Amino acid sequence: MCKLFTVVLLVFITLSGACYAQKDSQNSSNKLPAIIDKNGDTIAIYTLEDTKINGTIDANTLENKKAWERLYNNVYYLMPYAITCANKMKELDNEMAKMDKRKDRKKYLKEQREKLSKDYKAKLEDLSEYQGKLLIKLIYRQTGRTTYDLIKDYESGFTAGFWQTLSKMYGMSLKETYDPKKDVLIETAIKMSGY
Repeated sequence: MCKLFTVVLLVFITLSGACYAQKDSQNSSNKLPAIIDKNGDTIAIYTLEDTKINGTIDANTLENKKAWERLYNNVYYLMPYAITCANKMKELDNEMAKMDKRKDRKKYLKEQREKLSKDYKAKLEDLSEYQGKLLIKLIYRQTGRTTYDLIKDYESGFTAGFWQTLSKMYGMSLKETYDPKKDVLIETAIKMSGY
C-alpha cells in the first residue's frame, strides 16, 4: 500500500508540475503568434533571421558576370568620349553655318582637327578592339549618325572609305548603328552609369 501511495504521489506531483508549466507558459508574455489549421493543429508563426546562402557559381554565370562588368566599365569609360563627340559636332556645325566661304570652313575644320588630335589621339589609340566597336555604337547613339558618315561629312568620302576598309581589317565597321531594343545591355549600362 505504501508503494502504491508513493507511485500515486509521484504521478500526482509530475502531473501537477506539468499542469503548472502549462499554466505558466499560457500566462507568459513570450507568446508566439499562431494559427490553428483545419485539422486543429496549432502552428506558430515567426520570422526567421536573414540567411545568406553561399553556393557554387557555374562557369556560365561567372562568364556572364565578367562580360557584364566588362561592358559596364567600358561604357562608363567611353561614354564621355561619345558625349564630347556629339557636343563638338554641334559646335562645328554651328560655327561653320556662320561662315560663307568654303575655304574658311576648311581652315576651321583643319584647326579643330589638330586641336582634337592633340587632346584625344593618345587616349583613343590605346583603345582595344572591343572598346573601339563599343565607341562606334555610342557615337551613333549620341549623334544619330554613323562614324562613317561623320568622317565623310567632315573630311571626304575617300577618307571615310579608307578608314572603313582599315576598320574592316580589325573586325569593325564604321557604319555600325545603335538600336536600344537590340543593344539592351549597352543601354542598361548607360542608364546605370548615370548617362
